[in-house]
Amino acid sequence: MLQIENKLELFENVVYKRRMLDLDKRKEVWEEERKDLLKKKSEVLGAEKTRIVKRREDLARIQGNEQIAKAREDERVLRLKKLNQLEEDFVEAIRARVGEYTHTPAYGEDLMKDIDASLAELTPGEFRIGLVQADTDRYLDEILARAEEKGFTLKPFVLEDYRIGGHTISDIERTYSFNSDLYTKIEGKRYEIGKLLYRLFREELDYV
Repeated sequence: MLQIENKLELFENVVYKRRMLDLDKRKEVWEEERKDLLKKKSEVLGAEKTRIVKRREDLARIQGNEQIAKAREDERVLRLKKLNQLEEDFVEAIRARVGEYTHTPAYGEDLMKDIDASLAELTPGEFRIGLVQADTDRYLDEILARAEEKGFTLKPFVLEDYRIGGHTISDIERTYSFNSDLYTKIEGKRYEIGKLLYRLFREELDYV
C-alpha cells in the first residue's frame, strides 16, 4: 500500500513539475509575444505619429506660404493705391496751376494760337465753338473776328467750368468734335504722369 502511495506521489510530483515547467515555458512565450506585439504597435504608432506631425508641418508650411503670399499681395495693392492717390493728387495740383494760368495774359495769347491751329485743320464754313464762361466773356469777340477773317462762322456755346479753359470745335450737326479744352489735355497726359511718378517714387514705394 505504501509503495502504491509513494508511486502515486512520485507520479504527481513528476506530472506537476512537468506541467509547471510547461506553464513557465508558455508564459515565457506569451511574454515574448506580448513584448513583440507591443513593440510592433509602438512602431506603428510611432510611424503614424511621424506622419501626423509631418502632415501638420506640411499644412503649416502651406498655410504659412499662403499667408506670406497674401501679405505680399496686400502690400502690392496698398502700394498701387498709394501711387494712384499720389497720381490723383498730382493731377489735381496741375489742374489748380492751370486754372491760375488762365488768368494771365499769356493764356489769352495761347488760346488764340490754339484756335487758329484748330481752324487750320478745317475747311472754311460754319462750326460750333465751346468756351468756358470766363473765356466767353473775355475773348469771344476777338475769336469770332479772327475766325471770320479766315472764312469761318462760329456759333458759340458755353462749356462746363470743370473744363478749366481751352476750346472745343464741332460741326453744326455735332457729328465730330475737336476737344482742345484744358481738362481733356491734362487727362490725355495722365498715363505719362503715372509713369513719371512711378519712376520718381519707385524706391520709396518699395518700402511702403
